[in-house]
Amino acid sequence: MSWHTASAYPSRTPAVHLALVALAVVNSPLAPLYDLVHHTPISLHVGAFVIDKPLILWINEGLMVFFFLLHDVDVDVLDPVMLETV
Repeated sequence: MSWHTASAYPSRTPAVHLALVALAVVNSPLAPLYDLVHHTPISLHVGAFVIDKPLILWINEGLMVFFFLLHDVDVDVLDPVMLETV
């Protein structure tokens, strides 16, 4: 199986579709609605501690967490192989 086939990475297909839909919406007459949702303020309150950020920052930070988590898991899986070659 080739590395670039959609069946090799089935979880990437929905992300690509969502990105294409987002590009279509932001370049259509629905752009103001996209901006409204994109910049909606989301707050987290725990006692006196408050985090108040727009939705896009929550999304970006969450995606970075998953990226680095998956990167760390890949490194842990490949680490024994890398140690054998040294």
